[in-house]
Amino acid sequence: MLIWATYGGDEQWRDVRSEIITGFTGLVAAVGVLATVSVNYKNHEENRISQAENVEKQLEEQRKLREQQYVTEQERRDGETIKDLNERLHAILKNRHSTDENMRASSYFQLAGLYKDWGLLGKNSEIIDAQRKVQQKNILKLIFGTVPHENAETKKYTQKNSAQVQSSFLPKKVKEHVKRSFLEITTLNSVIADIFPNANDTDEDDKSFDLQYADLSRLTFGEVFFPEGSNLSHADLTGAHLEFANLQEAHLEFANLQDAHLDFANLQDAHLDFANLQEAHLQGTNLQEANLQEANLQEANLEGANLQNAKLYKAKELTAEQLAKAQRIESAETRAWHRWAYKRGKEDQALKNLIQEALEIQKKYKNI
Repeated sequence: MLIWATYGGDEQWRDVRSEIITGFTGLVAAVGVLATVSVNYKNHEENRISQAENVEKQLEEQRKLREQQYVTEQERRDGETIKDLNERLHAILKNRHSTDENMRASSYFQLAGLYKDWGLLGKNSEIIDAQRKVQQKNILKLIFGTVPHENAETKKYTQKNSAQVQSSFLPKKVKEHVKRSFLEITTLNSVIADIFPNANDTDEDDKSFDLQYADLSRLTFGEVFFPEGSNLSHADLTGAHLEFANLQEAHLEFANLQDAHLDFANLQDAHLDFANLQEAHLQGTNLQEANLQEANLQEANLEGANLQNAKLYKAKELTAEQLAKAQRIESAETRAWHRWAYKRGKEDQALKNLIQEALEIQKKYKNI
């Protein structure tokens, strides 16, 4: 009021005051404009973000739809592939069971190709891979055939009777399965070299072959076709027939050879460490230099087997009576053998004593 009273009548002051009011009014107007712009920007940004989210959602839905369409199409293709593989198998069966030896021989190659195709196609399809193992197992049975085997009741019966009675009691197939023609043996050996891996094979394919009761007699898994030895480690060879087979330098670590028939087979330098040879038939088998460290030899028949320089360190369930039936047991290795270091380790004193006991039994046999 004092200022007004003092300067109210001053025309110059009135002009200044008018300019102040005008400037303030302009400032308020500018603030209003800025606020309006800010609100508009915020609304625009919210709309932009909302639109972007909608676009992203639509793209995601389209992507999921394309993926589902791809999966559906892939499943359809896998189904057609499996159907084609099964049709190929049925077409091959006619040749496999032909009375013509040449037709049968050609079927072995066809089955080998089918076996490999299951493995190759299974690498790129979970649906095909889910069936691969069973299909390959069946193909191996078709290639090599299987030998009828004794059931528990039959086995119990035969164990109570003489060898002559046992022989006559077994199925005819068991006694005649080793009669393979030269063409069949040659063809099957080529198939083996094509299907089974070398010991130094580094691919990640499943090598746990299921060859239960398979007829592998007179066939070659040895160094003839496999310079580093064939890789049959972890294979299931329960009850398999390998009479007269060549398994020289073969890798059979951790393999299941329970009740396997290895009579007169060549297992020289074979790797049988940790293998299960329970009740295996090893009559006349060449086990020279073979590695049997920690292998299970419970009730294995070693009659006439050549154990020259065989590595028997910590072999399980081995008895002096078993060893006494084998040949050249005096040179069997009783020290641990470290394959990769090429040196011997500590000695198995219990085994050393067992060999001495077996040698004494052999002397008694000679004196009778």
